[in-house]
Amino acid sequence: MLNLSQNNYSVHEPSSPDSESVTDSKFKSRWSEVDCPSSGKRWMHCSTLFDKYMVTYAGGNGREALDDLVALNIETNTWKTVEIFGQKPAGRYGQSGGRWKDDTLIVFGGQTSGSNITKETLIMKFDSAEMDSVSCVVNQAAAYPDIGRTRHSASIHGNTLYIFGGKDEKKITVKTLLRLNLTLSSNP
Repeated sequence: MLNLSQNNYSVHEPSSPDSESVTDSKFKSRWSEVDCPSSGKRWMHCSTLFDKYMVTYAGGNGREALDDLVALNIETNTWKTVEIFGQKPAGRYGQSGGRWKDDTLIVFGGQTSGSNITKETLIMKFDSAEMDSVSCVVNQAAAYPDIGRTRHSASIHGNTLYIFGGKDEKKITVKTLLRLNLTLSSNP
């Protein structure tokens, strides 16, 4: 159980004697670097898993906001660029997103190269399990006044996208929790 009292974070032992916790001496995991060619420098992007692919969308590289979609095959450690058809969204960083159903990446918000904070919801449906291409719809109709966000978190549960915190269009840190029913959104 996680104790969040007085901003001191600590992990307490579970009540069940056969449960293991991350503080258990058997937990010996270590970070290691994966030996694979790079897809380039990138920060403030969003990534999620689709079967054997880690799909990464947009982000920044220190000079500009990126607008690409790349996929790492985690079995072969090789990257490829995924072609985006339909509405090609502007480059962005600070967005968040996740996997919806078996074949769709949902992305919300972010900040463009011109420092605009966007309200867009991107719906990217993969055309095949090999992540060769994606059909994209940029959904403005779902935008609610004043909910543009950047540097926020996103979670998808069932058919609902939840957005928490971040910075709004005035670049003020917010505490709001937003939700969007994905079944009412446009699908590619």
